Amino acid sequence: MKKFVLPSLILTVVLVTALLAWDPGPRVQATAPSLNEIRASNAALDYYGYVYYTVRPGDYLASIAREFCTSWQVIYDLNRNVIGPDPDHVVPDMVLVVPAACNGGGGGCAGVFDRGWLPHAQGYVIPPNQYRVAKGDTWYSIGKRFGVSVRALQRANRQYYPYAFTTMRIPCLNAGPIPAPPIYPPITPQPPPTVTPPPAVIAYVTIDFPPANAVLPNAFTVSGRGGGLPEGNVVVRVKDAHGNVLVEQATALQGENVGVGGEGTWSVDLTIPAPSTTNGVIEASSPGTGAFASVPVFFQNGGAVDYPPGQCQVQVSASTRAFDAPNGSYLGNFSGDGAFEANRREQVNGENWYRLPIQVGDNPAIWVKAGELAGVTAGCN
Repeated sequence: MKKFVLPSLILTVVLVTALLAWDPGPRVQATAPSLNEIRASNAALDYYGYVYYTVRPGDYLASIAREFCTSWQVIYDLNRNVIGPDPDHVVPDMVLVVPAACNGGGGGCAGVFDRGWLPHAQGYVIPPNQYRVAKGDTWYSIGKRFGVSVRALQRANRQYYPYAFTTMRIPCLNAGPIPAPPIYPPITPQPPPTVTPPPAVIAYVTIDFPPANAVLPNAFTVSGRGGGLPEGNVVVRVKDAHGNVLVEQATALQGENVGVGGEGTWSVDLTIPAPSTTNGVIEASSPGTGAFASVPVFFQNGGAVDYPPGQCQVQVSASTRAFDAPNGSYLGNFSGDGAFEANRREQVNGENWYRLPIQVGDNPAIWVKAGELAGVTAGCN
């Protein structure tokens, strides 16, 4: 046994030397200084920023330093006036001022403040730097809310998942003033767009049918256009050669916005008790305006009406027969469909006949029966 004494002695000396050389760092702290004292006496705070750290059971300065990416000597220097000469004098529930060096490569607390609720970061702050975790919170969202990296949060709280209803520390929170909101240039109010109303329509009325000097039967249609008329009203009067009113009838414009001065068309059917032949005039006007129009016409009552050129056209077909006179001799049928001008209408035995200025043989004109026509224009009425 004696031959092992020397090696054992050597081993014992090595172990004692190693234990004496190992420096775990200080383990204790006392009361934290005031904020003004810290700011006045510790230049390191100007660069790093700081957090208030409450010592927990088992803490010592070296373990706290690892948590905040700094050294125990820095923490001791910041708190020397309250820890005293022994850096190992650290007890639970004491508050230390600790530099926050984990948020970004250069450390510091710039940009760390509460930005308000975010999705998956809807807990609440317990001043000065505690955060109550809500259900559904994640490391990433909590970090986004406060401007702190996930690594810094995990190191500061020694946990790998933010469990609901637990309290965690937010490094650097409330370490300095919250940055002022950005100043945007004032917005110059723009004047509302100017809406230029369309130009007002000058009141007018026209008579488009019948044309001037038309030969009209007792019943006929008058039509025209108008605009700028109050409520779109139009009054149509028919007078004889002496200015006597034969018939008067009111109508209204048809179209968009005609009731507020817009433009539109109008039409009215009239029947007059005219003598066998007479000159006359058709007038159109609108009450309360100077709009006025008139056309001279010729009324021919009874069974015969002569049409001026271009007023009356009839539509024939292959089944339309031609005669030399009303109920006269049959001349033949038309070869196909076509439109021809009529210059006279006569009524025989209650049926209308139209004369077409078409020469067939010795006949300078032919007659067609209204019942065999495909159609007639409005001027034939």
